[in-house]
Amino acid sequence: MLMVMICNPILYFFSARNVSSLIKARFGRFTDQERAVIKQVKEKFALILAVFYVCWLPNVINAVLLFFNSRYKDNSSIEAGIIVMDVMMGILNPLQAFLNALVYRGWAGCCNIKRPFSRTLNEDERPGLMESTSQLLDSGRVKETSPLLLNNEN
Repeated sequence: MLMVMICNPILYFFSARNVSSLIKARFGRFTDQERAVIKQVKEKFALILAVFYVCWLPNVINAVLLFFNSRYKDNSSIEAGIIVMDVMMGILNPLQAFLNALVYRGWAGCCNIKRPFSRTLNEDERPGLMESTSQLLDSGRVKETSPLLLNNEN
């Protein structure tokens, strides 16, 4: 878990930097629309990373406390910390699914009754990443149905 927590920010940094270079190389321009797409992708990556850390950091802290508890058996403050971390793990680990739903779809996406869930597209119906990005940019505004972008209307 600790290795994943160390590697995640590094992967986030390189992925966010690659999004900028892909969009610049693909369209040969860098207007406000491209800046908006890049900003929203970076915000989405940061939110995904924050949810992961909030939900799984108690597990790492608990492992450290358990290690020290095995070395210093008569320390009641470590045992109290272990109990607190166990409760936090019991709450935050299952909460990750709900928080991920908020990150990916937004609050309105979770509660929007007017827009039913779309069906899953088969392999032939799925546009490529660059095609869907060009459709977003050519439309003049960012569409709320893109899975890569945040819903600004929330």
